[in-house]
Order: sequence, then structure tokens, then C-alpha cells
Amino acid sequence: MASSDLREKRFDATNAIWGMSRALPQTAFSAKCNGFLVQDRCMFGAEVFIINSTTPTSAEVSYIDGNRTRTYAWRVKFSELSDDAYSPEFTIEGRTWKLNVCPRGSGAQKGKSLSLYLALTQLHDLTAGNKLYVEYELRVKNQLNGEDRTGIFKHPFEKSAKNWGRTSFVPISDLSIPTKGLVMDDLIVLEVYFKQMFMLKNV
Repeated sequence: MASSDLREKRFDATNAIWGMSRALPQTAFSAKCNGFLVQDRCMFGAEVFIINSTTPTSAEVSYIDGNRTRTYAWRVKFSELSDDAYSPEFTIEGRTWKLNVCPRGSGAQKGKSLSLYLALTQLHDLTAGNKLYVEYELRVKNQLNGEDRTGIFKHPFEKSAKNWGRTSFVPISDLSIPTKGLVMDDLIVLEVYFKQMFMLKNV
């Protein structure tokens, strides 16, 4: 049996695995009459068509040292946040960033959810198609030692996409419930944790 997915896939450090989640129903796979599983053995194969890129690239990978600072936390009074607020600038791995929060939501989530993003502010070397790929985690901290609200992201930052996160990060209704631990005494704690990053450059 052949299952085809002819859409173009780009393999890189942030997308190392592609495939199909529903290649074959399990009942059809297990049925002896179909011949897929014989004496508890089966055979898998893949036909790959490689599309040559016309633009040569190089990658500079930076795995963040465990001894370096890789986390930034912004403690701020919730009532003092504007509809589109930015944290003070901070530096991780020699690059400057800000957290961007919309406490009353943005876009389709306006009035429904707190929106939270990571913003790259150092853009001088993101020219001519250069991209900075970053794997990171955004958090709204639980101040009662419970579970944080988290989102994990892999994003290529570039001049046209310098902010990335989630519009529906936390329901607004949860922020006003003290037992949720997200806003305590008007204080909210927003955090970003960097896992790895690398620059993909046109050469």
C-alpha cells in the first residue's frame, strides 16, 4: 500500500521529522488477508524527492550553556498594563528581547484571553532573508506554587515576523480568580525560558 503526501516539506533543526498521523487504519494493518503484517513482521519504506535550493545557506547553532542565564521574568502590576504592553528590554545570548502582553487579548481573542508574545528587538543582522530560529517557552507563573500556564514555541524570527506567541494564552476569567494563583495582590509574573537558537544565513 502506498500513502502519498506530495506537499513540500522543509527539514531543518526545528522540523526534523515529517510524516502522516493516519497512514493506515489499525484494523486494516492487522488483518492477515491484507498482508501488511506477516509473522509479526512488516516492511516500511519511503520515496523522497529532493528539491535543490537555489539559495545557499549556512547555519550558526547556539545551544545555550546551562550555566548561562536563559530565563527572564517580568513582575508587573496587572492593573498598570496597557492594552499592548512591553517589558523592559533584556539580553539573552547577546541578543535583546522584550515580552509583549495584551492583558485583555488581541485579534479574535480580544476580551476573551490574555495574549503573550516574545519580541526580538535586535534586528540589524536579519537582512536579505536571514532568520533566527528560536525554541522557547512562555509562562504565566502560578504564584501559589501550582502549575504554570505555559506555551512552547519554535519560531524563525525575521524582520517581517519579529513577534511570536499565542493570542489565547490564558482565559481572562482565570485571571480574576485568586485560587488560580495567576494574579496575586495585583501582581502578575510573565516569564520566558530559552532552549536553543540558531541563525540561518544566506551566503
